[in-house]
Amino acid sequence: MSKVFGDRFYFARHGETENNVQGIVTGVKDVPLNDTGRMQASKANPYILALDIKSCICSPLIRAVGTAMLMLEGTGIKPVFVNGIGERSWGKLECTAKSELDKFIFNKMGVEPWDEFVLRNIEAVNPLDMETPVLVVAHSGTFRAFCEYLSIKIEKKPVINAWPYCFLKTDQIWNVTEICP
Repeated sequence: MSKVFGDRFYFARHGETENNVQGIVTGVKDVPLNDTGRMQASKANPYILALDIKSCICSPLIRAVGTAMLMLEGTGIKPVFVNGIGERSWGKLECTAKSELDKFIFNKMGVEPWDEFVLRNIEAVNPLDMETPVLVVAHSGTFRAFCEYLSIKIEKKPVINAWPYCFLKTDQIWNVTEICP
């Protein structure tokens, strides 16, 4: 991947939103954190402080920006907003219940194709030159896109809101682990 990530980088999904609570696909719709999401991001701050992060890139969507700002308090680091790591566009399915998604043919609903989404995320970070280790604050789709690109097999389970994960390359093989308290 990009030199911006070196052999280690950290990733955090944005904090909880009301759409998350209701099981709604948000996509590129710009929705704020709810009270729980702000609390989650603040709770992760001491762990971020302990990680010796040198820089941060962030999705420009308000839920990611709010999370980054709370997680980075006391670090002196200002996030760099990167449009290409915004969430996947769900087209006409934005704000649809996740439980309803299997009823639709995605290409007829204007959903951004998965392979194009992965490529968009990778192309967005490749030209960056940031001091490492980097914290990426974005979306669950971005997390999954990075995992696919780095050939990391992950379980089909939710990416925890506002919690850091460590991506680490050892012997040319990438792995991801949740930072445990």
